[in-house]
Parts: sequence; structure tokens; C-alpha cells
Amino acid sequence: MLCGTCHWAAPRAGPLARAFGSTFMVAGAAQRYSALGGVANARVDLFGADLAAFMKRAARGYTRLNAFAEEMPSLENRIELASDKDEFGMPLGKITHGFNEDAVALFNANFDKGLEIAKATGAKEVWSNRGPMPTIHLMGGTIMGRNAGDSVTDSFGRTHEIPNLWIAGPGIFPTSGAPNPTYTILALSLRGAEHLARNFGSMAG
Repeated sequence: MLCGTCHWAAPRAGPLARAFGSTFMVAGAAQRYSALGGVANARVDLFGADLAAFMKRAARGYTRLNAFAEEMPSLENRIELASDKDEFGMPLGKITHGFNEDAVALFNANFDKGLEIAKATGAKEVWSNRGPMPTIHLMGGTIMGRNAGDSVTDSFGRTHEIPNLWIAGPGIFPTSGAPNPTYTILALSLRGAEHLARNFGSMAG
């Protein structure tokens, strides 16, 4: 079984020129029949006796190659106030999100790259599960940056326009991360809290 990770960045020239962004690939993930990435989703053509034969044939050599792509910031993706309000009279938030051409191109390029890698291993059967683009870990909306012209907060989570307002969490991510974001969220939140504690006297008021 192939196990390991690899990173690749789409080129800025050639057939994949539109596929801008980085990708994190993992090979050798645990396999199961159902759930996200399971055989049931990847091979909908297999059922009954054919599925049983496949599972027996693949028992010692079946593996999955997962690709996690980076989505670049887009002005069209945003969070704004909705006209509806909650039970306390506070406006609800409205999330607008879509994938632009770069994101779609990188998504498709990952399938091509994954098939290329799989075939290079000499695998007897290779296929891709090219379904709808998922939105598993949505983040951003109050991204960090250098000034109010291109971001909401600084690198510590302090908002540019309201000095005594701080934001912690995945909202300040400029782009999406490849693995689960829990530890990065913790690290950024702790970094911002420590910075606030050290400089609270000069920031108060």
C-alpha cells in the first residue's frame, strides 16, 4: 500500500495555467465502504456480486489518494447582514460562496494529477470520483492582512477599523488550509490572545 503525502503547485503555463493554487495530497487513507470517500461514492457502478468480487480483489491492495486544494480569496465570496432577524432582533448573517474559474481548474487538475500518480504506481485499476465540488471547511470572511484596503484584521486578529475589536478563529484565514484546521485555529487564537494580554494597557480605551 502506498502511504505518504505530497505537495504540488499548478504551473502558470501550459494546459493547467488556469489551475492556480497549491494542493496537499494524501495516499493510504483508511478505507471503508460508506461515508465520504468510501467505495459506495467512488464506484456507484458496483453492486451485489460485482461489489463483493471487487472487495475481495481489493482487500490487500486498495488505496485512496485524497487531494485538498487551496481556494484563493474572491471578492464575490462574502458574509453580509440579511434582512431576517433572530429571536433577539439581531440581523442574521448571509454567506455568499461560489467557486471561480481558478478553483474549478485546480479541482479538475487534481483529478488529472491523481490519475497520473496512480497509473505511475502500476495499479491494475484506476479511476477518479469526479463529483460536485465540496465545501467542507468554510473559513475566511474576516481575513487578516496589512490594512483595511485588503483585509479586516491584522495578523493578531485585531480589526483595522475598530481598534478594540478582536476576532479569533478560522474567519481570519486568508485561504483555506489543506488538513483539518483545528490546530491552526488554536495557534492563531492563542497568538492573538497573548498579544492582547501583553499590550492591553496601551490598547485600552
